Amino acid sequence: GLAVTWCSVWDQAIALQTRILGYKIFVRSSLIAGLETLSVTAKQAHQLEEFQLQKLRRIVGSNCYEDSGDGIRMISNHILRGTTDIPTIESLLRRRRLTWMQRAIQTPSDHELLFAVLFGKPAFAQAQLTPDGVPSKHANSWTQQLWNDLQKLAAFTPGLQDRLATKGIFAIQDQIFLRARTKVVLKYQDVHKATHTDLKFVCKQCDFITHSHASLQMHRVKKHGWRKIWRIAVTANECPWCRTRFSSVSKARRHAARMKASCVHAPRRVRTITEYTVQFPKTLRCPFCGYHQ
Repeated sequence: GLAVTWCSVWDQAIALQTRILGYKIFVRSSLIAGLETLSVTAKQAHQLEEFQLQKLRRIVGSNCYEDSGDGIRMISNHILRGTTDIPTIESLLRRRRLTWMQRAIQTPSDHELLFAVLFGKPAFAQAQLTPDGVPSKHANSWTQQLWNDLQKLAAFTPGLQDRLATKGIFAIQDQIFLRARTKVVLKYQDVHKATHTDLKFVCKQCDFITHSHASLQMHRVKKHGWRKIWRIAVTANECPWCRTRFSSVSKARRHAARMKASCVHAPRRVRTITEYTVQFPKTLRCPFCGYHQ
């Protein structure tokens, strides 16, 4: 049926470039359609980016793994975007917003309501712009978003930064903005051009440097035997902080991982004492000092 045919589009037998093209045409275009007219928050952009990365890893398939020397692991998001030539959702929306604004400036009579929302001063509110044309703290989210987009574009467009300093947000009427190439704001997080010092996640016990927090945590576990406090302290089916008992050790650890901060300050009391008995570990050894009986 149609569902089987649609699933076969992402089959590994089909060329990778064909699968990527299908994602751009059918999936991404529907995902961000019309979003350039909205004020997208950082949380919403992050959720869209997570969806895109999930689909890209499915499309790339086995090519999203690499041999890092410590074993086989997934490639970073930066390399994944560079391999598929797909920018982040946030930067793509920024380009679409800037392109839309360039077209709106050229036909102002068709976008009077848009400009009224961005630059107008309602009778019941304070001014959105300062005398220098910079959005004030009272500016709406659309105006703030446009100003941030212009700041990003000015970093790659000669002369635009000076126009923003003198005219503020009204620099969008200048020919420098109208002729600017909005493609330059696309962000791939290109890791191929990064140097060794650009990588932020460094192990404090050795010289290991990686590109993500998750990779650093995995290195700590494998190389240094690092464990979280709740995994070390919970050795029975009882929470050592609030003394709540559970049916298994794994459930007690999950409870401690979620509630440790509140359990530490809670009064020590035994709950559900008649329902479960304490399951003592086979070896009684202190996980901190090593003392055992």
